Amino acid sequence: MLLNFSLMIVLEALLVHFNDTEGPEIEDVRNMTAEVKAFEAEYTEILDLINQINQTMTNNAKNITYIENQLTCMRYSGCNTGPTTPPPPVGNNNLSLITFLIN
Repeated sequence: MLLNFSLMIVLEALLVHFNDTEGPEIEDVRNMTAEVKAFEAEYTEILDLINQINQTMTNNAKNITYIENQLTCMRYSGCNTGPTTPPPPVGNNNLSLITFLIN
């Protein structure tokens, strides 16, 4: 995130400039720097979850297409195209719950 990155550069430059200075103003800058770093970490985690959800949706769409093809084949010719398997599980518990709910 470019704005966040630029803000971090400014905040860290202020901290270096004031170095060992004490007082409410520099404490505000320190607090703001910590808050921006925390926000950046949460933002990155949310982006990762969104990417995992998008991948799960892509896998689900592929599985739906496969199931549709299998059912169409079975309906018209009685053939069997093999079992349908879900995408591999993801290690994140939150995503596993989301995957379960989407499925």
